[in-house]
Amino acid sequence: FFTISDLSYVISTFACFFFPLFYFLLGLIVCLFTVLFKLSLKFNKCQLIVYPDINTEWINVDRWPDNEAKNKISLLFKRLDQLEPYNVGATIDPDNTVAYLRYEDKAQEFFDDWRTDLETTLRSNKIEHPALEAHLSKYRSLMPSLSLIFHLIDYCDGQTTTNFVSLHSAQLAAAWCSFLFEHAKRIYGIAIRSEIRKAKTIANHIQKGNLPDPFTVREVYRRGWSGLATPQDCTEPLELLEDLNCLKSSRLPSTNDGGRPTVIYRINPKLKERANEKLS
Repeated sequence: FFTISDLSYVISTFACFFFPLFYFLLGLIVCLFTVLFKLSLKFNKCQLIVYPDINTEWINVDRWPDNEAKNKISLLFKRLDQLEPYNVGATIDPDNTVAYLRYEDKAQEFFDDWRTDLETTLRSNKIEHPALEAHLSKYRSLMPSLSLIFHLIDYCDGQTTTNFVSLHSAQLAAAWCSFLFEHAKRIYGIAIRSEIRKAKTIANHIQKGNLPDPFTVREVYRRGWSGLATPQDCTEPLELLEDLNCLKSSRLPSTNDGGRPTVIYRINPKLKERANEKLS
């Protein structure tokens, strides 16, 4: 039988082990979420992202794995893992730190044309969001990196023996970039639609007369409207409304106290009634 003293001992022992473990796990979870948040700020570095498409038709597949294909892939990964720069004729820089391959002539011409199209697109102001534009700019390195990967796969698979990255590898890399960018547009579209929704919220309140003319960012987020709780929440939706000529921003000079200039937004009277219509 347990006595009171025994029970007290069990409880104290449990507390000694449980609470330190609890706070350790809590700290671990906080650290994990902190890391994930910091990674989210570098989302445009995630260049190989794809949007998950689920087939509406489910098909039951009940068959043995393709052992021949499985063994071939395993061997390919093993050869890639054991690959040394001198095996593929790579050039090593004078500092003996970086090994690299060059494009063959036709592949270099193809890359130059592809890069020209990319840089033209980045400067066209036709990309719908700055974050998506920043993502696309990373393709400057993604495309040649994929070219090299595809070339090394062909080399280890015995499909080529050349020391130059082929035109085929460059074309395949460009096709992959086009494929990945379509998926990136869908993923970034989630955030872009969020900004449009916030802009519509502000436009609704403009139509209802809930904002003075002119108004400041502070007068928006202090009202506690959905999704507009901080200055950061309001910045891009207000910029969007300004791009649509619904608003016009201007800066008031700072006071004698040396404070920062205040940005005010004036409402376009001609478009005040059509703000939501333009966002649709």
